[in-house]
Amino acid sequence: MMSTIHSVLVFAFLGVTALLLAITVMQRLRIRGVRMEWRGHMPFGLPLWPTVFMGFVALFMVFAHNAYPEIGFSVYLGYLAGGLLWFAAMVMASGVVVTDYGIVPGTGRPGDAVAWSQINDWFEVRDARRTTFVFIYNQYDDRRRRLDLVVPRLHESRFRHVLAQKLGDETTPPLRTPAERKAMEGH
Repeated sequence: MMSTIHSVLVFAFLGVTALLLAITVMQRLRIRGVRMEWRGHMPFGLPLWPTVFMGFVALFMVFAHNAYPEIGFSVYLGYLAGGLLWFAAMVMASGVVVTDYGIVPGTGRPGDAVAWSQINDWFEVRDARRTTFVFIYNQYDDRRRRLDLVVPRLHESRFRHVLAQKLGDETTPPLRTPAERKAMEGH
């Protein structure tokens, strides 16, 4: 009975994570006119929750295999496989895509895309580790929004070239990081 319940849960988890990965791949394939892309910023370079989940499953697998041997090893492998599918979907969804039409800050969030024509102003903020490009744009409901886009050093010059083509060369000189973030938000 217990192994049947675990098998059903594993198959359900595998189905949901496979569906999540398929949807993420389809969303990424729908993006046209890609000029450049990079993986978004993640703590330690890994998606947090899938990594924690797989670590928890691995620890639980060692403990439970000794304490409850009636649960098959395939159940744990199924959870790890589902964790890997979830991991792959999150890595793909966190990617930033720059296209001929605008910026998609997360492949998993196509509704957050910003068209070049929506951008009113932009500037760079540099610190010792990274450069953040800040875009001020109007949402379709005429509400003003802000997009903070961290660009890896490897892609900075190419991204500046795309910006010069799409938005022109006129820009505010890069700003130093303020003592408090509130200085950037106008509070």
